[in-house]
Amino acid sequence: MKKRYVIKQQDELITKGFEKRFNISAIVARLLQNRGLTTEEQVEEYLNTNIERLRDPLLIPGIGDAVRLLDNSIMNNDKIFIYGDYDADGVTSTAQLVLILKEIRADFYYHLPDRELDGYGLNAAIAEMLVEKGVKLLITLDCGISNHDEIKRVVENGIHVIIIDHHQCPDRLPPADVIVDPQASESQAYYQNLCGAGLAFNFVRALIGYRNMNIELDPYLQLAAIGTVSDIVPITHENRIIVKNGVEMINRRPLPGLEQLLKLTNVSKGSVTTDTLSYLIGPKVNAAGRVDKAETALKMLIASDKDEASQYAQQLNDLNDLRKEIEKQIFIEADSKVTSQLDNKILITHGTDWHEGVIGIVSSKLTEKYHKPSIMFSKNGDYFKGSGRSIPGFDIYQAIKTLDHLTVKSGGHQQAVGLTIHENNFKDFIAQLTDYTNDLMTEKEMVKEIAIDVMVSTDDRIDIESIDHINRIFEPYGLKNEKPVFMINQYELLNHRFLGTNENHLKASVSLGNSVFTLLRFNITPLEKEEFNRLNPLVGEFDVNHYNGYDTVQFNIIDFAGDYFSDLKLKLMYEIASKPTLVNDAMQVGDLSNEQLVFEEDVLAIRNATSLAELVGGTRQKVAYAISHWVPSPETEKNILTELSKNNSKIFKFEMIKLVNYINRIYNININEEMLLYTLVKLYKTGRINFKLKHDYLYIKYLS
Repeated sequence: MKKRYVIKQQDELITKGFEKRFNISAIVARLLQNRGLTTEEQVEEYLNTNIERLRDPLLIPGIGDAVRLLDNSIMNNDKIFIYGDYDADGVTSTAQLVLILKEIRADFYYHLPDRELDGYGLNAAIAEMLVEKGVKLLITLDCGISNHDEIKRVVENGIHVIIIDHHQCPDRLPPADVIVDPQASESQAYYQNLCGAGLAFNFVRALIGYRNMNIELDPYLQLAAIGTVSDIVPITHENRIIVKNGVEMINRRPLPGLEQLLKLTNVSKGSVTTDTLSYLIGPKVNAAGRVDKAETALKMLIASDKDEASQYAQQLNDLNDLRKEIEKQIFIEADSKVTSQLDNKILITHGTDWHEGVIGIVSSKLTEKYHKPSIMFSKNGDYFKGSGRSIPGFDIYQAIKTLDHLTVKSGGHQQAVGLTIHENNFKDFIAQLTDYTNDLMTEKEMVKEIAIDVMVSTDDRIDIESIDHINRIFEPYGLKNEKPVFMINQYELLNHRFLGTNENHLKASVSLGNSVFTLLRFNITPLEKEEFNRLNPLVGEFDVNHYNGYDTVQFNIIDFAGDYFSDLKLKLMYEIASKPTLVNDAMQVGDLSNEQLVFEEDVLAIRNATSLAELVGGTRQKVAYAISHWVPSPETEKNILTELSKNNSKIFKFEMIKLVNYINRIYNININEEMLLYTLVKLYKTGRINFKLKHDYLYIKYLS
């Protein structure tokens, strides 16, 4: 997988202004800019997540009409039916309506569909059941906007319908009495980031206000926070306020079911974060609908009795363990199948009776591993049901829609799809989608871009207080408000060990300037072990680890830079060797004491420049540093050439550091790897050799 690292750039004047105005560190000031905040007013709004800042829910089109229709049904003692979805967003949306209607003592039923039997949204059988039961009002949550025919059926039988959904609207809207869906028009852009649980929360707020009820919002905030984080919608504006306050409520007075689930998850009271919701609570709530019935999760969330809550929490925990086991087995099988497709730009695989509730997660894992779009299908009878995920820059939904003639049904968005195909069309579908993707996807999209918020310098303070401060300011994390990603370089390794039965977990202690912290990497690969041993730059997230009463700063490694920066350093040396005038210009630059990593932007700038004066800021410093530290003197270059010419092989390989140490010892000089690279570039430019640098090994082929 090809990678590209991008360091986010900030305006130093704004950074210093933020430091002074808000009494914050330079790192925090830079991170604020990375969120697109460039004025003090924007920062003040970002920092203020008070619940009172939520807008009036009646500003959301349709909410007022929906509240009045529901209130009228309650007053008439009509039978009300709540129909949600089986994922965490749908479950938490439904839970909110169940709680508020219980409070009002309304006459209502609720139902969550079975993923395999009912499928997503309403179906004909459910529509008929509503008619038979004498339901007078149907409220759909996190679904319904795509169910034109089913909604038409119930409306024709005198049933009123409220749709509360956040998915893309079809060209033909269902004939519901009220539709609450911000995707219906661009005029609702402010609310388009709300998920189903966020809309349900606003509906509950509006209902409480309309009926002038004295009810605390705490339970609804907790449910809305879980749904919002689980549905991976942007954590900005209303969502940021909902999640921030919802997490605080969970830490203070969690719902009985959540309290029991947190105990089973070994999360201590008061330590819940968005990571807890993302990686522990959300997946467990989702697990019920994936491998069993979503109603188990719903009953846990609405339980008021501790024993009942504990029972459902245990069931949910067990279902999640089952989900993980099923997922593990399917991933192993699917991963082995796609190895023959790695030359393609999309990975498509299928299995007989693979669990439909899990294939979407496995598709995500394949996409993450190979940085390619993937679709997994489970064959059931005459049909293949599939779930797919994509990478940034490639619209997998649009790709599927071009093959509508081969699908029974399909839906989704740019990054995720679900579809069903008859077996007669399956081979044609695979062939045509593979050709479409191979033709359309560019090499640029195949490169995984890793954005770095901040390069940590030796002057930066990294300790428990500073990391806690960062988390307090920037939580809740999520889409468009991601956890800050840092890069560390030039650190000193104090000690390390590989843990686990297979020694595949790394734990190390390092120092950077005056800061000392722990490195952690689970499931480290053999190649990553080699990269770690060479002390390459590391990419990761800082956190505070609380264990056995001790708090320590931990750097969770998410990526090893590998050969990336070595290759760029080589390209830099090539550009410098191509422009001798730069060597003389470099003497004009001041402080050259600190080496900085070279990025693609630096290489491109040098390639287009004719003098050092044309380069700006950091790039000029890097070139000047390279020339003063990495260009050998004529005598040193002669010694390197003498040693290289001793090898009589047509092609030979050596480890760079060993050769550098050998030359230094033989000639009593002090060269570095960069000087060796520069000399090789000059040999290459004169047509004497070809060479390649890979994993710190040089492969040299003599041409003459």
